[in-house]
Amino acid sequence: MKSILSVGMDVHKNSFSLCAYDGYTGEIVSESTFASDVKLVIKFIETLKSRYENDVEIKCGYDAGCLGYSLYKSLTARGVDCVILAPTTMQVSAKNKMVKNDRMDALNIAKNLASGSYKSVYVPDEEDVEIKEYIRMIHDFKKELKRVKQEICAFVLRHGYQYDGKSKWTIRYMNWIRELEMSEIQRETLNEYIKPIIRDGLNVQGLENLNAYLYGDEMAALQNYPQVGLPYCSGYACGYHLIKHYLQKTGKNIVEATLLPAKEILDATEDFWNE
Repeated sequence: MKSILSVGMDVHKNSFSLCAYDGYTGEIVSESTFASDVKLVIKFIETLKSRYENDVEIKCGYDAGCLGYSLYKSLTARGVDCVILAPTTMQVSAKNKMVKNDRMDALNIAKNLASGSYKSVYVPDEEDVEIKEYIRMIHDFKKELKRVKQEICAFVLRHGYQYDGKSKWTIRYMNWIRELEMSEIQRETLNEYIKPIIRDGLNVQGLENLNAYLYGDEMAALQNYPQVGLPYCSGYACGYHLIKHYLQKTGKNIVEATLLPAKEILDATEDFWNE
């Protein structure tokens, strides 16, 4: 009769702790801790197979954490039976609750694998992952948008400007900001809040993706285009200052600059972003 071994893996960014457990006899067959390299996991499994002269079934598992699905996909691609355990569904002994270390965690995972006292995590396919990353990117941009708006509001308030309208971040509000009577340095400071976002979008392609960089999030939202954290027409304002910087730096006139490729102007104004 084939032996059945459950290999619990307590995985971290820099190290893996593995425990091979025989659920039938309750024996810890092998334990090891090594660097976080999937090749070492394969070597550990192959050593177990050779010990049992390949007359063994091995199932590996680790609880959901920082490595996501990467280890699962690497192991299954090499023919290893692997699952990801949902931590909240696993049974934990009283001893394991009191004594918390990588070795005990690996053993606990192995015991759950052997007894089946867990629920596995759904592993998405490549399309699911791509959609998830896109949604995460949108959420990150929204957080960045909120941060930039807060900084701009705080900046204008610190200098005694108070908007008397009901709603902020409307076209009227952005017109009000553009018309504020500020010193040259204050105006430049306000522009600096939006420059990093513009620079990150220099290689963006597609009208639906460029819309927010040109016209701001408010206009992009009206057309259901992605938002990037920019106020109304800030892309045009930033572009104006970039071209102004280029003309002053090179001594060219606006007609000469208009006829040049965009890449040539951007290469010549790399220092603009760090001013």
